[in-house]
Amino acid sequence: MKAYSILFILILLNINCFGQFTKTEKVNIIYSLKAELDDSTTILTRTEGEINSMINLMEINLVKDSLFPNQEFDSVVYSLFESHKKPDKIIYTKSIDKNQTIEFLRLINNPLNFKWGECGTPITEAKLEFLKNGVIIASVSFACSHGQLFCEPKNEMIRWGYLNEKGNEILDKIGLWR
Repeated sequence: MKAYSILFILILLNINCFGQFTKTEKVNIIYSLKAELDDSTTILTRTEGEINSMINLMEINLVKDSLFPNQEFDSVVYSLFESHKKPDKIIYTKSIDKNQTIEFLRLINNPLNFKWGECGTPITEAKLEFLKNGVIIASVSFACSHGQLFCEPKNEMIRWGYLNEKGNEILDKIGLWR
């Protein structure tokens, strides 16, 4: 009970950083993850450690912003590939604006937008690259009609990378490809 009391007090410290969450949002995510741990009907033995890891990351993030992409960047570029079989041939590319970037980071740093599972054998369809002085410092690859995501460096907050219905709706609203 003490941990919940301490977290409740932190709700009062509401700081919003670029693309990250307010303290209140972070605490709400932690509560939801803890509820998932307490629900014996949904927890799998192999996911318990992953959920605890997400909770730890979010608790660390209460003190400092340390979620994906884990470092500063100055631009974000979205690329769509010609076909699922040739991820090296780009047919469309565009710079992503600040608002889209903020919303996308909020999407992928919130594990409540993902479900446990995968879409099958993923083939990269598109990629979002985070750059600093023209150098790629992080990326997110999309597969399965943008429903499966893979982050480099690894982002534990995306579970196994499979967006749930809410996550898909948010991604569609962000409209990286428009």
